[in-house]
Amino acid sequence: MSEVKKPAGKRTRFNLIHDVSWAMCKALPNVKTYDESPSQRHDAVMMEIVFNAALEHRNWTFKMSSMNTVGIYNGEEELGSIERQYSRRVGENMPHLSADRIPSTRGRSGTFSHKEAAPILRKMREYVYPLTDDEIMDAAISSVPGAIGTKKYHADRAMIHAQEEMSTAAVAFALDPMFKEQFLQYEATFGVALKRDTAKAMREQEEAEEQSALLAKMHKEVGKEYAVVVQTARGWYAKYKNEITKFAADELPEMFGAMNALKLVNDGIAVPDLGMKINSKTFVVAVTTSQAPESYN
Repeated sequence: MSEVKKPAGKRTRFNLIHDVSWAMCKALPNVKTYDESPSQRHDAVMMEIVFNAALEHRNWTFKMSSMNTVGIYNGEEELGSIERQYSRRVGENMPHLSADRIPSTRGRSGTFSHKEAAPILRKMREYVYPLTDDEIMDAAISSVPGAIGTKKYHADRAMIHAQEEMSTAAVAFALDPMFKEQFLQYEATFGVALKRDTAKAMREQEEAEEQSALLAKMHKEVGKEYAVVVQTARGWYAKYKNEITKFAADELPEMFGAMNALKLVNDGIAVPDLGMKINSKTFVVAVTTSQAPESYN
């Protein structure tokens, strides 16, 4: 198919020329008119469509085989046609735009390209076939869900921000030493009535905060300031200060003595000043440096 060039840039408005005469149509070099008889009536709407479309697309040819049929061509390729057809909506014959690309007579591929259909004819279609009330309403309503969704999003964000502000203020009040006793007195009355155990929640929060800080330090210093001690069938292996040392089963230094206490807790438990039990064979140990052999100092 031959190429159809699109207008450069984004078109925001097309100034339609009205009151087109037959002489104006005939005067355009890309409009090929038929031999009209003296009594031939010229349809005003058809002339207006042809004239404006021909002005917009100078590289196209508009062949008027009659006042009822106009073929639109780009070189030898037919792009579409304008025909007077009966409109059930209007109840009379009106120009009907058929602007989709017709298959090339060379390729006969049967492929239609809607993207390259005559853009000006699509715009002028609304002039020939004005939008119905339903179509106008549908176009207006199409933007409503998006507008509501955007407003809801901003309302939700405002609500979350307000909740965060209030929560921050409540926590600051609750944890401030000056008001802690006053807060707990309030919760002992109103919190209990709502089946809230705020005192317990505060203790859990403090414990979780301590645990988080301990685990962060341990994660950073594992194998360095915190030793990793592993029991195997060959004896003990310890990584401390990034050095790995092997010990016989009964010769583990007292500096790793915290491991004996860690054996008594469940897997995955971290204990301040002792370390963490990974499993029954692996421990992260807080080292007692005063009992470290000279080789570690």
